[in-house]
Parts: sequence; C-alpha cells; structure tokens
Amino acid sequence: DSLYLTSTGDIFDNLLTNPPAFLADTIGEITITSEFCWYTTCDQDRVTPYQFNVSVSDDGCPAKVTNEVFSIQVNPFDASPLNGPDTICENQSTGIAYDVAAVPGGTYQWAITNGTIASGDSTEAITVDFLSSGNANVTVVVTNANGCTDTLSKDVFVRPNPTADAGLDQQMCSEDTITIGSASIPGYTYSWSPAVGLSSPDSSNPGLTLTNISATNDTIDLIVTATFEGCGHTDTVQIVVYPLPISDAGADQRLCSGDTVTLGTVNTPGNSYSWNPVTGLSNPLISDPTITLVNTDTVPDTLQYVVTTTDANGCVTTDTTEVIVSPQIDADAGTGQIFCSEDTVQVGVAPI
Repeated sequence: DSLYLTSTGDIFDNLLTNPPAFLADTIGEITITSEFCWYTTCDQDRVTPYQFNVSVSDDGCPAKVTNEVFSIQVNPFDASPLNGPDTICENQSTGIAYDVAAVPGGTYQWAITNGTIASGDSTEAITVDFLSSGNANVTVVVTNANGCTDTLSKDVFVRPNPTADAGLDQQMCSEDTITIGSASIPGYTYSWSPAVGLSSPDSSNPGLTLTNISATNDTIDLIVTATFEGCGHTDTVQIVVYPLPISDAGADQRLCSGDTVTLGTVNTPGNSYSWNPVTGLSNPLISDPTITLVNTDTVPDTLQYVVTTTDANGCVTTDTTEVIVSPQIDADAGTGQIFCSEDTVQVGVAPI
C-alpha cells in the first residue's frame, strides 16, 4: 500500500512563525522520508520547545495511521564564557588577558571601563591595562556569521596597593642598632630582604644591627614587601654603615713615682679624644698625652686610663691601658759623723 506523510503545527504557519519551518508532505511505499528544514532567525530562540505533529497513513481499508510529536528546541546564540580574572591587584593591573571562544565568521566589539585595551581589539582575545584601583568592567558583544549577537560582561575589582614604607634612609655606626620601617597596619603582613642583621624580618619596623669591619663605608639597600589580601607592594631604604674609629690607649705602663711617660698613639686626623680619669695627664683631649704621677704610699698604685675616640661620623670606641706607679724610694745615709783614724762607725739606716 502507499504511505502518506503529512505534518501539522504552528511552526509551519508563516503567520505564526516567521520564518516558518518546512516539512514536505510525501507519498512513498514501504518506507517514507521527508526532510525537515528551518532557518531560524536570532529572535526565534525561546525557553520552551516548538512542537509539531507528523502523521503517516496507508490507503488500506480501514487505513492504519501512526502519529509522532516532535519537539524542536531553538537555543540562543551563546558565546560564553568570558574568561579572565574578576579581581586583580593595582600593581599587577597591566596586560590582563580576557577572551571568549572563537566563533567562525564572528566579530567582537569590546568595551572597557576604568581601563584601556592594550592589544587584540576586535578579536576574541584581548589584554587590558586598568587605569586605577576600584571598580572596572569588561564587556564584549559577539556577533556570529548569521548576525546573532551575545553580550558578555564581567565586573572587575582592582584592589588598591597596600602601603609599604621602609622608612627614611639612615646612617649608622658599625655594631649600633637602629629601627627601620614604619608602624604596622592591621591585616598587613611584612617581609624584609635581605634579612641579615634584622631582629624580626616579618615585622613592619624591625631593629637592625650591622657590622662594618672595613675601612670604608658600607651601603646596603633593604626592601620591605607589604601584603594585603593577596596584593603586594615594596619599598626600599638605604642604610650607610660607618666603620668604627680605632681607639688605642697604648701598652700598659709601669713608672716610678714622679716619672713621666706617654700614653696612647699618634693622632688620626678628624678624630677627637677624651681620657678618663684626667689625673696626671698633660692634656686629656689629645691622642697621646704624657702622664706624671706621684706615689707617696709604700705600695704600688694601679690605675686604669680609658681613651674614648670619636670620628667625624660620630662613631665612638674606647680602649684601656693600665698604669702602675711604684712608690718613691727615700735614700738615707744617716747623720754626719766624726771619728778617729782606724775606728769603725755605722753609716746609713737600717734597710726597709
């Protein structure tokens, strides 16, 4: 028997659906086939599917009939996702990549707020330079070869940089301790580099102790990194470390009461000197004073003399020498005597 295929539904009515779908009524034997065609427009997408009925009957008596309902879902043109970060740091806000999937024959129109397109404009992949911290937006309108469009948008927050403050540049004497950095800000974490000489390299204002054993100034740059909510910022402080002056009180001395000796060493230009105590010194403000001491006791006197040396940078060192003063010795030959030839008398005094 012959077979007859017919279709019904709003989808084929150009008054209800424009443009309509097409499915030709067909006659055949054994097997029957017809091709469904529908060139949808961009505005024909919807959430619920379109439906139509296909009926096939034969010419028997009575005729046998088979009905089938077909559902056609028309999806909108979808260019998503829009790839790229939605949160960035202000000091890392240049050359940020955003992209959508490539659409054959498609066009791309990008729009940026609080930023500019650095590269890739009119393509599916761009890079953006954001202008400042705060809110920003990246939007792209993608149009496919059929003229259908999809608008994708991404809000972006540019986090402001944390404040890193390494403090003012400083000068210090070797082995001194100074404080660098600034007061801590709640929520921030800190890290210093290099960490040598720091009391706490993860503090905002650590103590710093450095030693310079050379004869010239050392200059060191220290960098602090402040981090807040994943964003970091750095600042640098320069430290000049002066070498220490050389203090030399000279070798330990031993002298007799009333004698004079010289302490210290030759003067270094630019240095100033101060001795303590000043007893017996010719000048307590030079590097090599003479000292004259009297010991009226019967046992040696032992004294410690300290010289303090200050250089032009204000760096200070000290050195000590020991001075031992022996007591004065009195010679006593006794009283004058008169005696006869060949007599014997005692002169002098008993030994001490």
